[in-house]
Amino acid sequence: MRNYHARLRILDCDKVSLDWLHHRARANSVALLDDHPSCPNVWHRYKNGEIVTIDIWRPEIRTKSSQLPNEGSDDDLLLQQLVSFGPFDFERVVVGIFREVKEVTHHIENTQKVGDGGFDFFGRFVLQRPLNYIIYFRGEVKRYSRTTAVTPKDVSRLVARLGRQEYGLFVTTSYFTEQAQREVLNDSYPVHLIPGVELVKMLRFLHLAEETAIRNEWLESVLAN
Repeated sequence: MRNYHARLRILDCDKVSLDWLHHRARANSVALLDDHPSCPNVWHRYKNGEIVTIDIWRPEIRTKSSQLPNEGSDDDLLLQQLVSFGPFDFERVVVGIFREVKEVTHHIENTQKVGDGGFDFFGRFVLQRPLNYIIYFRGEVKRYSRTTAVTPKDVSRLVARLGRQEYGLFVTTSYFTEQAQREVLNDSYPVHLIPGVELVKMLRFLHLAEETAIRNEWLESVLAN
């Protein structure tokens, strides 16, 4: 037999004062429980019927500025070069970048210019023995300027086209809106978001770029395929 039923909520409060808790423990009436200067405002609001729960995804949501290089920086000039490519060349450059990641065995291909099913590239990651497991993925790219955001509608389009047990990669030269990020987190979509600043970091990490431009010999080899 169930005697008690509790429904717990975590309110949006970074810390709770011990002085207030001690005051509550010593209070000799209900009216005095929260009569203390350290009583959190969010608790007063809760008692008045306004429930402000903690946003568990807040640390994961990136601002626009954190998704883009500083304007006029070397990384920004590198990003501008990526934006300057035609759509299909940009897709080939993105695929070329992923192919340079040697730590994971993988196979990745561009889709055709037409009849691509809504995807720009596809492939698989292979976890070697003893796991011997294959992760299939499909990806989409958006060659946007830094002032044009990737919206939930863009991300939902990729999610809707993923098959069972497929992973999604969404790559952009721009940034993802807060709502686009929040939908991926809240709904646990199997999608990884790669904004402009991360794309530049990949080029730097893989030594595919000089100070302000992609290495010409590597770029020519990618675009020639």
